[in-house]
Amino acid sequence: MLIAATLKPSRDGGLRGSIVEGHRSVAYSFDSLEEEGGRALFGALVERIYEGGDPGDQLVAVLRFYAEGAAVFATRGVEFGLWYGHPRGAGIVVEVLPDYAGLDDEPFIAGYWPEPWQQTYEADHL
Repeated sequence: MLIAATLKPSRDGGLRGSIVEGHRSVAYSFDSLEEEGGRALFGALVERIYEGGDPGDQLVAVLRFYAEGAAVFATRGVEFGLWYGHPRGAGIVVEVLPDYAGLDDEPFIAGYWPEPWQQTYEADHL
């Protein structure tokens, strides 16, 4: 899935290091579908970075969740938190991607942002 997130600067409680391709340490936190105020955390592999990744940066990346159940939570337009002991940033699912055998075939990356999520995300997070 394609995500866009704002990473907190290190001085404000963000990560001390960069998120890079192959990164798998951060959990992605979604609102629970069952418990009001609850959270569902999922691990994922960062398969590809299109933009950013340093603390304090915008991050635009393709993730692959380990748990199949993440697909129920991580749908287009849903907001999430980046979690590593405590919140390290916030983002939005820009697009749910088909499973490609290889990521050379990328019809979904037309300027990163399908409308209308760009305006919503920028208004709330930038």
